[in-house]
Amino acid sequence: MTSWQPRQATTSSPGWARTIDPFAEKLAGWLKTNAGKSRKERQTLKKMHADLVTL
Repeated sequence: MTSWQPRQATTSSPGWARTIDPFAEKLAGWLKTNAGKSRKERQTLKKMHADLVTL
């Protein structure tokens, strides 16, 4: 019977994190702006994705 060993934490970020890093400030701004709006006035995730793709 083998004993269980926990995995060590890695310091490298996942691949998607490196991809989104250049847009992190823009995305954070959009999310902050949306937080103050009512549900019907918020920008949809599909719209945010489309805007990010164009950037």
